[in-house]
Amino acid sequence: MQSQKAKKDRTPFSPPTDHSAENAGYILWKGTKIVMFYTNDLKGTTTNPLSPGTSEEALKFVHGLVKLYRWTGDELLQRTEFFVPAPIVAYHMYMNSVDCMDQCQSTNPTW
Repeated sequence: MQSQKAKKDRTPFSPPTDHSAENAGYILWKGTKIVMFYTNDLKGTTTNPLSPGTSEEALKFVHGLVKLYRWTGDELLQRTEFFVPAPIVAYHMYMNSVDCMDQCQSTNPTW
């Protein structure tokens, strides 16, 4: 992993300059850290490999924006509502299930 290397030994990120596949592309998401997703579930191929998140084309190809509720630390009773690309919400939904399954398996070994 890059984060485990010394800063001088890390490889800098170079953004893609061409399309690698049809209906595929990168999504950058900034939560507490910046995370890059690569998905092959876009509605089409963008005209520009690096499209701003506010462009109509980018929003159309990520299946629109969907609500995601997260605790930010400022709330008392309800989580804050964010609108994010649909693949991010799908990732959060399914990774939570994987994390729960991993936790159950680690605390209740079957063999």
